Amino acid sequence: MPNLYVITGSHGSGKTTFIKKVKEELGLRNILFAAISETARFCPHPVGSKSTPIAQQWILYHQAFAEVFSSQFSLPVILDRCVVDHYAYYLHWNSGPKINLESNLKNYEKVFMLPANEDFLVADGLRPTDIDYQKKIDGTIRKIHRDLGKLYYNIEEIDPFNNECIETVVDEIERYTPKASLKIRFPKVHEICGGKLDIASYLTLEGILEVMKKVVFNPI
Repeated sequence: MPNLYVITGSHGSGKTTFIKKVKEELGLRNILFAAISETARFCPHPVGSKSTPIAQQWILYHQAFAEVFSSQFSLPVILDRCVVDHYAYYLHWNSGPKINLESNLKNYEKVFMLPANEDFLVADGLRPTDIDYQKKIDGTIRKIHRDLGKLYYNIEEIDPFNNECIETVVDEIERYTPKASLKIRFPKVHEICGGKLDIASYLTLEGILEVMKKVVFNPI
C-alpha cells in the first residue's frame, strides 16, 4: 500500500496552514507519521516571481528525491506539495524536455486538492502575487493530476476552511497506520539514487542533507 498523502494546489491555496491543522489532529489521535515540508523553501536559487529554469529543476529533482526516500518508510507521510506541483512550475519556466513522473506517482495513496485563493497571495518573498499566474499554475497542476493521477490514485477536492475536511484527511491517514509494532526501514543510498528517476547526477551531499532536514517525525 502506498504511504504518501499529498496536499496539493497552487501557491496561495492554504496548503501549509491546512497541513498544520491535520498534523495537530493526528497528534491528538496519537498517530505516528512523517511530514515533508515544501522543497522550494530550501532552494539556494531565487524562487517565486524571480525564479529561473535552474531553480525549478533543483526544486523538482530534490522533491523527487524526498519522495523516493520517504516512500521507504513504513508509516504514512504527508507531503506539502509533490513532484506534480513542481512540474507545473518547471513547465512554466523551462522549455526543456518533458520528464516522466510515473515512478513517483505510484507512491501516492491519496491526493487532496485545495482551490486557488487570491486572498492568500501575500508578498512573503517566496510566492508570486500575480493572480493570473496563480490561476495558470492551478490549472496546470489540476490537468497533470487529472491526466496521470487517474492511473495510480484518487483525487479529492478539499475546502481548507471546512473542519470536516480535516477529519476526512486524518481518517484517510489513520487507515494506513500499522496497528502492530512499527519498523522504519531506511534504504541504502545507492537504492535511493539508482532508481528509475535519474536523480543521482543532480544530488550532492549538501542536497541530501537539506532533504534530511525536511523529514520531521511526530513524537509518539
